[in-house]
Amino acid sequence: MKKTIPSILVLLILSCATLKQSGKELLKNNKNIEIAKVLTLNNNDSLYFNELRLHLSSALYTKKYMFKKFGHWDEAIKINEYENYLVWKKCRLFEGKEEFYTVAASGVESRKEMYSSVIVQNKDNIDLLAENSKLKDTLISMFYYGTKKTTLSKDKFYNEYWKMRKSIE
Repeated sequence: MKKTIPSILVLLILSCATLKQSGKELLKNNKNIEIAKVLTLNNNDSLYFNELRLHLSSALYTKKYMFKKFGHWDEAIKINEYENYLVWKKCRLFEGKEEFYTVAASGVESRKEMYSSVIVQNKDNIDLLAENSKLKDTLISMFYYGTKKTTLSKDKFYNEYWKMRKSIE
């Protein structure tokens, strides 16, 4: 009996613990995550990039996650009346690695769809969410779990974001 109670407690604790799914598992098992091909224009060149879309309750989650992690964005690009990209250049996404990345965060809130999204490129403008990318799995997990910890409250990000929106209208 003395050994049974600790064994039951260990089993109970282990069964309640949640293991984080890998990016590949999240993409396969979670209908609120998708990779979409998006057309981008750069110096009159049209390029397709993969965009990680997280179907959340606001288009601002990836933007705020990046703001909390890297501070103010480097550039704001207006796409249309309701959509813009906030771009962070030379981000060190992974601790202990010297590599820099460019992250463009966006999102859509409409009657038809709602999601928060990111496009990630390395210094050579290689799409890191492409099917053959070695970092795709890690990036999906990073943004999924990172945005889960992000709260949307009226704070410094919120104020800076709405200032930017008014300035590019």
